[in-house]
Amino acid sequence: MNYCASLLLLAIAGCAGAADVSMLPLDKGTYILDGAGANCAAAPNAATLYFDGNSILGPHGEPCTSKITAVDGQRYTVNMACVVLMQDGTVLPELKTMIVHVDGRTRFSTQHDQGAVNFHRCGAYPAPLPLRAEFRAR
Repeated sequence: MNYCASLLLLAIAGCAGAADVSMLPLDKGTYILDGAGANCAAAPNAATLYFDGNSILGPHGEPCTSKITAVDGQRYTVNMACVVLMQDGTVLPELKTMIVHVDGRTRFSTQHDQGAVNFHRCGAYPAPLPLRAEFRAR
């Protein structure tokens, strides 16, 4: 991992007062966008997120370190430091914030400028392709 990506992950991991994202009251598994296919297996990758108990991952499983930085009822602010792996092998750091409203153990929504996007759990479908060894060890 390059120096910038390492610093970024260390910075977010050390956020003072931040809670581990595993405190999100969600069941681990695959979540799909509401209305994204007749059934879970038919949902496209672009409509799929994975919660592994530590991070909410996109369809490509980019490695992220996630921390809850604020809680207001069932609304959680989650700061994420992710590592984006480019096709040419370049590693790029990415910081992002996700507002998550938990609607039960198997439903949540993410808040965006355009409104809320709702997801529901589809069970323990296979997670994204295994991450490269240097990222699994974090």
